[in-house]
Amino acid sequence: MKKNNPSFQLSTDSIEELASSKLTTSLHIGAMLILAGHTDRTGTKSTAGKHAVRTKLGIGLTKAKKILFDLEQWDLITPLELPEDAKRSDVRYIIKDGGDYVWFPKTLVEGYGKFCDPLQKLRRCGDAASRILLYMHLHEDVPGFGGVDPSATFHKRYNCIEQETVGFDGIRYDVKVGKSEGQQAYYSCAEGCGLSCDIDEEGNKMVPRDFWNAIAKLEREGFISETVTIFSGEEFSEMNLLYPLYTFDRFGRQPKGESLASMTATIAINEGLAVVEVDGRFDRSTFAYMADTETSSMVGIYRIRFRDVSKLNRDSAGGWAYIQSCKADWAEVLKTC
Repeated sequence: MKKNNPSFQLSTDSIEELASSKLTTSLHIGAMLILAGHTDRTGTKSTAGKHAVRTKLGIGLTKAKKILFDLEQWDLITPLELPEDAKRSDVRYIIKDGGDYVWFPKTLVEGYGKFCDPLQKLRRCGDAASRILLYMHLHEDVPGFGGVDPSATFHKRYNCIEQETVGFDGIRYDVKVGKSEGQQAYYSCAEGCGLSCDIDEEGNKMVPRDFWNAIAKLEREGFISETVTIFSGEEFSEMNLLYPLYTFDRFGRQPKGESLASMTATIAINEGLAVVEVDGRFDRSTFAYMADTETSSMVGIYRIRFRDVSKLNRDSAGGWAYIQSCKADWAEVLKTC
């Protein structure tokens, strides 16, 4: 891969196989990303080897060889014989080709700014967290949801507790206050990440606690963050993104100009709706929003920090441009209210 190429790809078949297996560790995922991050235009010929895996993951050479051997046994990579005078530019592995492709940013392997050695940080999050992060990349839908598809993974639902209908410039708006009811996930997501679901007294599957512990680790280390997002519609299948309201990102920067929460809170307070606590502070689990559609919803969508926004990934790049456009349009509306 050329040095000026900010992205690399990995097949969906490989991602699904790695994410769904209980045998897959954070080291296996890290090694696979390292190899894929050093491929040519085909996305299959990697110049990385055991020394790159050892350095990037911070492990010994013997362990690096074992991890690569496992990937070979799982038919995810094929080693090539190298001459004694092999160069760093020589291809060392052929990565399995099959299915569609998911784009990753090279910063996930190399790091950026103060976020150094991300794969070592991911390793400390644990095996389950590593598989979940890989699974999230598989289900990222920026144009549709502004992050990871909540219907295939997990999300935070905000239930409406108060609302008023107002009119501005002849247009009807619903001003609503929503309060978080906690995180929700589909058991198929947990199973797709190699985790066994719990069974309740009625025989129904339940997302295991290990899943939520892994999510908390990913949030704490800054790999994922929640963005409170406003949609038209109430069911995921009928939702259309209206605008992003607020981003919880303790470790990264707030997307420039993206938070509209203070503007919507002011409007809600003027309409007599309770958005703040008794002492006047904002409750981070309660938000106000406006919508001009018949039905609307507020959902906590999860975003991946190391996401590909290069021109190579047209869906993602176009999706972020659309989100910023939606934000700008609603910012102008809110200013006039």
